[in-house]
Amino acid sequence: TRSAMTKLCITVAALAGVATVGAAQQLFEVDPGFTVQLSYAAMGSVVELSDGRLLASGSIRYPGEVNASSRTTRLLPSGARDFSFDSSPGGGPIRPWNGKWYVGGGQGVFRLNGDGEWDMSFDLSSSGPMFNIGQGGGFCVSSGGGLLLAGSHVVNDTARGFVGLYQLVWITHTGALDTTRIHRKGNGTLWSIEELPDGKFIAGGGVTQFEGRPVGGIIRVHPDGALDTTFMSPHLDYGLPYTYLPLADGKVLVGGAMRFNGGDTLSLVRLLPNGEMDPAFNNALQTMQNDAPVTPEFAEIRSITPWGPDRYIITGAFTHVEGEVRGGIAMIDTSGYLVDDHFTGPGGGPFLSQVGGYPFVSLVGISPLSSGKYLIYGRYSGYHDGITNYPGQQGITRLHGSGVGMAEHEAVSFSLYPNPA
Repeated sequence: TRSAMTKLCITVAALAGVATVGAAQQLFEVDPGFTVQLSYAAMGSVVELSDGRLLASGSIRYPGEVNASSRTTRLLPSGARDFSFDSSPGGGPIRPWNGKWYVGGGQGVFRLNGDGEWDMSFDLSSSGPMFNIGQGGGFCVSSGGGLLLAGSHVVNDTARGFVGLYQLVWITHTGALDTTRIHRKGNGTLWSIEELPDGKFIAGGGVTQFEGRPVGGIIRVHPDGALDTTFMSPHLDYGLPYTYLPLADGKVLVGGAMRFNGGDTLSLVRLLPNGEMDPAFNNALQTMQNDAPVTPEFAEIRSITPWGPDRYIITGAFTHVEGEVRGGIAMIDTSGYLVDDHFTGPGGGPFLSQVGGYPFVSLVGISPLSSGKYLIYGRYSGYHDGITNYPGQQGITRLHGSGVGMAEHEAVSFSLYPNPA
């Protein structure tokens, strides 16, 4: 009818008029509607809660506070502080488990409830004299809530003969030493660990022997922690691997700062299923940190995120990649070569630690949000996305996602009447 058609035209006109309110947004452009209100922010991990709020773990100082502290805080979707939440232990990576979270803090690991409040039913000190946290490495969470701790930790289970320093230690879901599992020993510290799709684990650090066998610094172990002797990486002379990305063909990308067999310091390598360096990959990708005081090549990669079928987003402590300006974030292809699709701006600005030292940039990671946008986080002050400079951005920044063309209007909805069949 004429009245129905008139209503349809009015509704469509209203939609068109409101849709032009927001300016077009480019993919990975800064969303200025999000700003963390912190006077010091060096973030180690950020996750989104089911209600859109954020848990942020790092070295944090709110305005009015004298010193930064390692903790987990909660933010509103706008980035403002959630004053209904004080803080929980933290500072390091946050890992999900069964609606809760595990978070690294100092040399230990803590468990948080789904809203970020401290879950004290998990307590690493409950092992008493049988276990003492030592040099912390990474950790993996089992489906039952237990942990596999990498690092170098003191075990004193005299009844079963596990006495001394162990590099892989099993912990129960309550935080006690798991006396049903075999703890594994090397001759150094395993600084990082990641579970692989087949249930095995890959770990790396300053070890040359593991369970009495020579190893190359990056090791692969079976689901029970026993050394997988079919894997032998190159010898790691210096540095450490920070992050791992297992690939569908059994290869693994390893990011960090690693000097193998007396060669150059490398920040990204691809290992074959047997642990050897993959010659088909650009293992010599050059990352540089302008302001590093002694070793400017020591500009590690901290995260590797797949982007589509043929790209990776890398973040880390670099200001240049292959001689081109990239402030802590860049995009490469699957062969390891820099591409200019995105992140070609100056990126993160220099960050000065609370105790002084040299200014540097370090983006620890990038995480997708349920809205389709992304969070980047780490240690930086100011962010330039290649279009606009945002000096007030620090620690955590929200970037627009793939829904490009016009700005989102999340609080507005429209209907068309009648429904045009």
